[in-house]
Amino acid sequence: MHVDVKNAQMANNKIISIIADASVGGSFLSWSIIYLSGQSNYFNRENNQWLPLIANPMTKDKNAHNYKANFSSQLDDVCKLVDTLKNNNSKYHHLLYFHEEPPENPTAAVDFLLSNSDKSVILSMDKNYGLYMSNMSRREGGLPSFTEPKYFLTDDDEIFDDFINCYFSDSKQVFNLNNVWDKREFIALNYDTAKSNLKPITTFISKFEEDQNYFRLNCFDLFCTFETSVYNLFKYLNLEIIDDRYTQWLSVYHKWNKNHYKRLRFMWYVDEIVDDILYNRPRNLLDFELDLLQEAIIQQKLIKNYNLNLQNWQLDKFTNTQQLHKLLEPNVHD
Repeated sequence: MHVDVKNAQMANNKIISIIADASVGGSFLSWSIIYLSGQSNYFNRENNQWLPLIANPMTKDKNAHNYKANFSSQLDDVCKLVDTLKNNNSKYHHLLYFHEEPPENPTAAVDFLLSNSDKSVILSMDKNYGLYMSNMSRREGGLPSFTEPKYFLTDDDEIFDDFINCYFSDSKQVFNLNNVWDKREFIALNYDTAKSNLKPITTFISKFEEDQNYFRLNCFDLFCTFETSVYNLFKYLNLEIIDDRYTQWLSVYHKWNKNHYKRLRFMWYVDEIVDDILYNRPRNLLDFELDLLQEAIIQQKLIKNYNLNLQNWQLDKFTNTQQLHKLLEPNVHD
C-alpha cells in the first residue's frame, strides 16, 4: 500500500462521519468538506491508496459521484471502514459517508459512528422530502426499479408500470390504465405523498445527546443555502475554509444545486397552482415541466382538499391553470 509520507508526518487519524439519508447530497457534502478545508489528496478505502482530490465532483449525470467517497451502508462494513481509516496516517481528518441500505435497520451503525467519530454530521431529509421526491424525471438517464433496484429503467412506460407495481399492485386490477388520463387519476386517488415508508436517518438515533456531539443539516439547506450555512458547519468541525477554495467551490455548488431546482420549485408552488385553478387565475404550467406524477398530485389536492375533480377524459397534458379550471367538476370518488 502506498503511504503518503508528508501526511504521515502530521498524523491525527481522526474521523468526520456524514450520517445521511439516501439521495440527499451526501457525496457532494463529503467532497465539499475535504475541498474547502484545503486538502489536495485523501485516502480512499476502495482503492486502498491516496487519491488526488478533484476540483469538480460532478458527472454528466449531474450528481457528485466523480468524487469517490469512503462510503458504507452496512454495520459490519462500517466497522471495517473506521478501522481502516484510523490505521492510515493523515494530517487531516478522514471523511466517511454512510447512509442506510433498506431493509436493514441502521440504528446500530448510527450509534457506532456517533461513538467512534471525532465529529459527525447528520444530513437528513426534510419533512416535505416525500413531495420533493414525487417526480418521475430521470436525472441520470433512467431510474432504478422501485421493485428491483438492481435493474435500471429508461423507458417511460416501464417506469410507470414499475412504479404502479411497487405501490399499487392490488388496486390496479380494477382500473383501466391504458391511457394517460386514467393513469393520472389512478395515481391521484392512490398515491401517498407523505411516503410513509420513508423514515429519516434521525429516526435511527437511539438517543439525542447535546448538540455539540453532532451537527444537524437539513438537506434543503444543503440544496439551497449551503453557501451561507457552510460556515456554521465548519465552525462546528473546527476547520478553516480556505478563501481561494471557497471561490472555486461556489461555482461548482451553483451548478450542482441547479439540479434540485425543478423538484424544489414544484414543492414550493404546488399549493399556489391549486389555488390558481380554483380561482381561475392564469398560470403557465408548461413552464414547470410537470411529469405525470406531479400532475396527479395537483389533481389529488383538488380531490382531497376541495372534493373537486377534473373532467379527465382525453386530458393528455396540464398546460395552464385556466384550462384546468374549466374542467373542474364535483368529485364522485370516496
